Amino acid sequence: MVLIFKTTLIGHLLGDFYFQSSKLAKNKIKSKRSLITHALLYSITLLLLFWIIYAKTNYFYLSMVCLSHLIIDFFKTKIHKLNVISDIWLYFIDQILHTSILFIYSYLLSCLDIIIFRNWINIATNNNILTIETYISWILLLLAIIQPACITIKILLCDFQQPQETTSNDIKQGIPNAGAFIGMLERILILLMLTINEYSSIGLVITAKSVVRYKKISEDPIFSEYYLLGTLLSTIIVIILFLVIIP
Repeated sequence: MVLIFKTTLIGHLLGDFYFQSSKLAKNKIKSKRSLITHALLYSITLLLLFWIIYAKTNYFYLSMVCLSHLIIDFFKTKIHKLNVISDIWLYFIDQILHTSILFIYSYLLSCLDIIIFRNWINIATNNNILTIETYISWILLLLAIIQPACITIKILLCDFQQPQETTSNDIKQGIPNAGAFIGMLERILILLMLTINEYSSIGLVITAKSVVRYKKISEDPIFSEYYLLGTLLSTIIVIILFLVIIP
């Protein structure tokens, strides 16, 4: 069941975070066409993933999972328009509902005991010390700490005052979107340190990141607080996901 659940989570992350652009995510709130487009992309991703990995599975249940995703997103857009709940709670409730549906599907499929891997997977794992569960776990972890982690951090910090961009001609502005890319590299480096059991080196990664921003951190209290929150959230997310996902 765990292997099936991790596989569905990979499909969910790809369909909900990687194959859904920020423009599509905004448009689906006010456009049913964008909502259906997202649901189709999500469904194709999940169905194609299971077709690639499994030679035999229950596509009826999987189709119900895809339909449930459309239904949940539809009600999410309605609630968002009513503005009765904060974006943070709406985001987490939405993800919990999607994850719960995937868990139920994985449980039902494991009870039927009809999962059969494709030959290429059996060949790839028979001559290797790594199991298919190890491969899937690491793929899931890497996908989770990049785009989903970045979006989650942004949503968690949306209620905090963001530092204003400097417009003075004497001070050069940072590279657009560099912060998100730096955060992604930071999480990958922390994951690498966790993998090789170099826990003390995690502090060096955070220190190196802070040294570059030292002047702005020391002179701008708003930026320093926002920066510290983002860094701590990024570190906590990687550690928790590593402990939960990797067997």
